[in-house]
Amino acid sequence: MHRRGALVGLVVLVVGGLAACTGETAAQQPTASLTPETTPTASPSPAPSHSASPTPRPFDASVPPAEPDELGGPPSEDAAVAVASYYMSLFPYVFASADTGRWDEMAGSSCEYCANVSDMVEDLAAKGERREGGEIAVSWAQGFDHRPDISQYAVSLAFTEQPSRVLAADGEITDDSPDVVDAKAQILLTWDDGAWVIDGVDITVLSRT
Repeated sequence: MHRRGALVGLVVLVVGGLAACTGETAAQQPTASLTPETTPTASPSPAPSHSASPTPRPFDASVPPAEPDELGGPPSEDAAVAVASYYMSLFPYVFASADTGRWDEMAGSSCEYCANVSDMVEDLAAKGERREGGEIAVSWAQGFDHRPDISQYAVSLAFTEQPSRVLAADGEITDDSPDVVDAKAQILLTWDDGAWVIDGVDITVLSRT
């Protein structure tokens, strides 16, 4: 049975939070862009070009996202932003591929959101289903040195999740999420024994279109 709109942005429906990790608000509203705007400068008009514009490559959720160099340290606010953004980009991949290896490897024991995602992926795979689409693009992010004594960082980021759908083994659409969802995430992560550990993830919906 095809249940249109039941997912309504899957990334924001997974239950989890930061309260159990810190007992306090971990991060503030994002204040810095990952792609800051620059002021254009005047330049001579280029000669007309007749070459075709490159065709954007379609998003394939079954292809794992590239790992940032910051995964190997050293810890810093900027590194925490890169790692937190990477972890969120794994979300559509694990649902499309049922490969939660990297997701689980980085998940800390206190991260309920991380564990719930793994459980949902396992349930989907057990039914022979997979999810496609749902690309996540981070637009704003800011890292904070939350607990210097234990190398724990808090990252606030804003992102957009594209529409997605669930397919049965025979290709039938069993569920879909037609909305484009704008949301913010607060992520706690710690540099522990030479590796990043995700301590908690909290998602809040900003808008749906």
